[in-house]
This record gives sequence, structure tokens and C-alpha cells, in this order.
Amino acid sequence: MPKPGELWLIAPTDGTGPNALVCVLSTEAGWHDRLLVAFAHTEPEVATERHLRYTRGEAAPWPIVVATDWTTAICGRRFLEQVGALPDGDLAPVLLASRSGRFTAALEHRRGMPLHGPRDTRLAVLDDLVDCLWRYWYEAD
Repeated sequence: MPKPGELWLIAPTDGTGPNALVCVLSTEAGWHDRLLVAFAHTEPEVATERHLRYTRGEAAPWPIVVATDWTTAICGRRFLEQVGALPDGDLAPVLLASRSGRFTAALEHRRGMPLHGPRDTRLAVLDDLVDCLWRYWYEAD
């Protein structure tokens, strides 16, 4: 069973398409068989101020970005493979950021750059990532 702070690959709802990368935030009682996760991706150059960047080897074998503003509950049986974990001490501040939008000083160096308005070129890439994630948010199970 996945534990908070771990990075996992999950299967899409409909069973088709690529797997997604998530960071497990909570396994609190009351979620039934679901775990609270933040979606993650491997595009550090498009990270915004709500995304936390980890370099290769810090949390996974490749650079990853945890998107604290892209969270949802995922059914536990969709978790496929653990691929990494957040560094010790990062889970509580990441959970705080995902719930409140507040970032502690300990995470400040990990944050991406703020978006620079509607013409920021990163928006196109982020829109594509979010479009892909819809198949993970809405579950039929």
C-alpha cells in the first residue's frame, strides 16, 4: 500500500493511455479506498510558483515536479509501481502547500517561476499536461 511522501505510477481510469506520476500526500481514514495525491510531471522548465522541482536523484531517478495545485483522490488499486520518494522532511510542507497554497521557507528554493500573464509560453505545455490528466481525475470505479 502506498505511503505518504512516495512517488508512484498510476493507471488511467479507462485503462488506456500512459501511466501518470503522482506524489502520495495522505492516506487518512475517511477516504475509503482512495489516497490523496498531487500529480507530478517531468518538465521542470514549465514549473510555476505552485510547483516544486526536484533534481535527478533527489526524489526519483529523473528530475520531477510536484504540482501542489493539481490534487485529487485516487483509488488505491490503480497504483502500479513506486518510483521514488520525497526527501525526508518535505512531506509536511508539501501537504501544507497543497491544502493552503502557503509555502514554507524550506521549500522556497524548489518553487518554479510565477506565470507572466496569459501570454506566458509555459501555459501551452501546462494546458497539454492538464488535458492528459483528466483521464486520471474522473474515475469510473
